[in-house]
Amino acid sequence: MAAGKIASHTDPLEQPDLVNRLVPEHLARDTVETMMPLRRAPAAGAAGGATA
Repeated sequence: MAAGKIASHTDPLEQPDLVNRLVPEHLARDTVETMMPLRRAPAAGAAGGATA
C-alpha cells in the first residue's frame, strides 16, 4: 500500500489480495477493545437496580 494512501471503497477491487488477507485476520481476533463504553442502568434485581 502506498504511504499516505487514504482508505477507499474501491480497495476490494483495486487490491483484492490485501483485502482477502485483512478480512480473515480481523474476524479471527478473539478480543474486542471497547473504545467508547456505554453507561447502562444496572440489571433488574442487581445491587442498586430497580425491581418490579
